[in-house]
Amino acid sequence: MKPIKILAVDDESNVRVFYQRWGKSKGFDVVAVEKGTDAVERIKEIEFDLVFLDVRMPDIDGLETMRRIKKVAPSLPVFITTGSERDAIVEQAIREGAVGYIYKPFEMEELMQAVDKIRKNSPDR
Repeated sequence: MKPIKILAVDDESNVRVFYQRWGKSKGFDVVAVEKGTDAVERIKEIEFDLVFLDVRMPDIDGLETMRRIKKVAPSLPVFITTGSERDAIVEQAIREGAVGYIYKPFEMEELMQAVDKIRKNSPDR
């Protein structure tokens, strides 16, 4: 069984560090990037199993990032993360194919639930 590969996209450095430490503790391969444009470029280079994507970022927002990700990897599961109430962008992301959302500050258990959801749909994980 190969390790789960996760792309974490967040403009806050402490959140990116959290993802990497959490992933390492669980045996996952986590790549953390700061910007949506960086995320799209990484997806062109690496085959990921899931994405945790911040909805509010300075370059392009999470919705537009997800749209670009889906053009490159249409079946890649994307979970939206947000520090604010479920808003129009999150709602639109769900309509356009995000598999779920997680509110910040999130707990490790919530991230594991997201990973488990993906594992159930991928028998080789």
